[in-house]
Amino acid sequence: MESMDELISQAADFISSLLPFLNNINIVGLILSFVSLVLSVLLCFWGYRLFTCFTAGIGFVTGAFLGFLLSGHYFTDELWIILLSALILGLILGFLATRLILLSTFFVVLILVSVFSCGLLVSFVPSLSNVMAGIISLILGIVAGVICIKLQKPIIIFVTAFCGALGTVQILFQLLKFEQITIFYGAFLSLAMIGSIVQFLSTRRDA
Repeated sequence: MESMDELISQAADFISSLLPFLNNINIVGLILSFVSLVLSVLLCFWGYRLFTCFTAGIGFVTGAFLGFLLSGHYFTDELWIILLSALILGLILGFLATRLILLSTFFVVLILVSVFSCGLLVSFVPSLSNVMAGIISLILGIVAGVICIKLQKPIIIFVTAFCGALGTVQILFQLLKFEQITIFYGAFLSLAMIGSIVQFLSTRRDA
């Protein structure tokens, strides 16, 4: 049986062999774009059915980020403690996000609507400062989150369809290096409406 030192050495050699690949920004960027595109399409057409998965994912990422920051502040020289803390807190928040579904729904909708509306404000109202755009977007996100608790299904469908459509069109336009703003928003609104209709039709028997 291999010793721990040998396993660590093999892992280090494997990571080192990946460095040339990871240093290729074009390849890494292309992979990230593809993953983001797949997630955006899923969000657009199956956002309601997969909402628990997205909620768990956002909870895990949030927990991991907080764990990384907090443990990094106290254990600056212990990388394994930082990574383990990030993983544990991520798993905890990811699990809680699936149990506290109403609270999770509020925060997920708040985040999605805030990011979505901030992008629109920056695009359509360039004279608006970033701080003001952020404040307005946060207010809109809070309002949408509160409404979503009362009208959970339709709000989740519309929010996920529109946010997924925006992400899909934005990534495709970036990959194709296409910058026609009129076609961009036409494609975005069309895809958002199609995604909403597909979600309503596919979940009409759901509670």
